[in-house]
Amino acid sequence: MLDYNYKSCVERIKNYRIKISETKSFRPDAEFYAEIKKCKEKYEIKPQPVKTKQPISEISFLRKVKSYILAELDTIVRGQIGKHLYIKRQAACMDCHGRVESMEGKTDPGGIGFCSLCGCGASKRAALSVKLTIGGASCPLNKWESVRGTDWSYKAAIQAVWGIWSSAVYTLNKKIKEFIRNLVFRRAI
Repeated sequence: MLDYNYKSCVERIKNYRIKISETKSFRPDAEFYAEIKKCKEKYEIKPQPVKTKQPISEISFLRKVKSYILAELDTIVRGQIGKHLYIKRQAACMDCHGRVESMEGKTDPGGIGFCSLCGCGASKRAALSVKLTIGGASCPLNKWESVRGTDWSYKAAIQAVWGIWSSAVYTLNKKIKEFIRNLVFRRAI
């Protein structure tokens, strides 16, 4: 149960943001989430651990591949998600314990980082700045679900096709290196 003071802090921020925009409709943005984070710190609200439906380590490789391809196909057909939803997803990832700045020596050009829990690795399409735009992608901790893309463009469709190809090459190279490493290790024994 959240503290009453925390709830009133959030409500004050929301009402203030509505006054600023001078409309009755409210769309949270990055600044709103930063202010909410300050409320959490002020009233010492700790994020509750989120339980996954299935342990990530138990999700099969083929199931991950199928999920990724379907997500990219959705991007090809329907497009990416809108900016409003992207900001919500970004806020959830920025506060997550699974987010890392770099993975396998690579950094996210968008500056958000990588998810260490999803098992996607460090391919270009696995960077959170890209993954958050893919409507069919979902968080392994269920912090955000997959949705249908709404912002179709040729550029997004081409990037999704290229993403499928480059991710396949990345994964194949990774599996070949792992196979060779195991083969060499067995011969050494």
